[in-house]
Formats: sequence, structure tokens, C-alpha cells
Amino acid sequence: MKNSIKLALLALLLCASNPLLSAQEQQAKQLLDRAALVYNQSDGVSIAFKATTYMSSKPQQGVTEGTIDMQGEHFVLVTPSMHTFFNGTTQWVYMDAADEVNISNPSTEELESINPMLLLQNYSKGYTVVSNKDVSKGNGTKVASVKLTPHEQGELLAVEIQLDKQTAFPVQMTLSMQNDIQMVVTITNLKLNKKYPANYFTFNASDYPGVEIIDLR
Repeated sequence: MKNSIKLALLALLLCASNPLLSAQEQQAKQLLDRAALVYNQSDGVSIAFKATTYMSSKPQQGVTEGTIDMQGEHFVLVTPSMHTFFNGTTQWVYMDAADEVNISNPSTEELESINPMLLLQNYSKGYTVVSNKDVSKGNGTKVASVKLTPHEQGELLAVEIQLDKQTAFPVQMTLSMQNDIQMVVTITNLKLNKKYPANYFTFNASDYPGVEIIDLR
């Protein structure tokens, strides 16, 4: 592979009132750029994660575990209830309970809500850095917490990304969404330089015999 969330006005006001903030923002951007570079320099990435969804109207939490295999913008996301394939243009979502696959051409926002790891590649285009602070983990890992807001208003209100300051690897993402919904994605394992065949990120109907195909394009 080649190297390669509306609070903008508020951010400017904060910079005017606090001269240190612009330096903090610059440090945050540098760390995010490092994370993107580490990813882009890797042939492929395999990630194991745990996602916990919090809703103010429900006392119970929704928890799921899964994996994401990525190469550039291509990815395969697997959870107990569905398999999602994206080959850079087309997305296939196979739902096990319904034994059907939905085909679509998703927007950037839709892709990021499905696979938040794509934020590392797209943050400079669609997001503003509004804060940056260091936090400490119980295991002694030094972590920088960077908060982003999208330029355009949508379902996603803000995202906080925690990055290991030494490796620049993401360790946790917190997505704040409409209707007081918050999803915390914790990275439990991350492997770089994975090799994937060319057709790995494209849904193969022969692997799912009898599946109903619903084309939403």
C-alpha cells in the first residue's frame, strides 16, 4: 500500500481566547497524521474490537464484539449478526438472521458510522479538531484523547479518539450521536502488515448459498 465531526467557529473563538489551544490542536493533528501514516504504510490491518452502545432511554447496554480487516478504504467487518463487505465503491451487508444481503453505494458518513476506523483517513477533510488532552490508562499506557466535530451536521455529533502516544495506534473511539446515543469502540487487538487477496473485500454469493440478494443501488 502506498504512503499516503458544526463547531469550527467555536474552535476559532477558543483559539483567540487561549493562545495555547492552537498548539494543542497542532499536536493533535500531528498525532492523527501519524496514525494515518502508520495505517497507510501497512499492507493491511486486522482489528479486533468491542463496541458498547449507551442510550439515555434504556438502562441496559448493547455490547457486541467483532473484527475488521482493512486495506485502504476497503474493509470486511464481521459481528455475530452480520458480515459487511466494502470494496471501495459497493457495500454488501449480509444479515445472518434474515439470510439476506443488501447491496448499496454508501456515503462517506454512512461508511464511517459502520466502520469508525475510516475516521483516521478522513478527519482532515470532514472534521475539525476542537480539543486535545492527555489521559492515562490503568496499564501505564500514555494516551492522547482528541475530540473532533464534523463540518456538516448529521447523525454524528462528535467523536473522541484515544491514541497510544508511543505507537499512534487507536485504542478507543467514542461516537456521540443524535438522540443521546453514544457508542464506545475499544480496540482489543491490532495487527499490521496483513496480506489480503484482491477479491477479499467483495461479497461472494457462492459462499452463502440460498441467500436473498436485495439491490438498493
